[in-house]
Amino acid sequence: MWKSKRFVIIAVILAVVLVGGIAGIAIAQTRSSTTTPTTASTQTLAARVAKILGIDQAKVQSAFDQARKDMANDALDARLKALVASGKITQQQADQYRSWWQSRPNVNIPGPGPMGRFGKMGRMGFPKLNPPTTTPAP
Repeated sequence: MWKSKRFVIIAVILAVVLVGGIAGIAIAQTRSSTTTPTTASTQTLAARVAKILGIDQAKVQSAFDQARKDMANDALDARLKALVASGKITQQQADQYRSWWQSRPNVNIPGPGPMGRFGKMGRMGFPKLNPPTTTPAP
């Protein structure tokens, strides 16, 4: 009697897991086909701003890129300053890191994304923060 109940319970659990997995895959594929790349949305924003201001889109895109780079440098400087103030690194180490950071090549290296190796969805089912930089195939 107990063995048959255990078999039924295990079968129901496996069926729920299987259906949930298939539904999750279907939802992930649907979401990946509807996401827009970050660079395309930034270019669209740059195009709209250029149209509103009546200036060249290349100038607006260049201004966005420069602002993004300046903000990243400001954040790096603040982080290094905090590390030096807390005594975790010396000022010389901070200067070495800053010079290394600014001399690194500007290459987009594909990787697992900000949420690790969990693919389209991160831990706990949260979507990845950075969508892929290429448009998905139709």
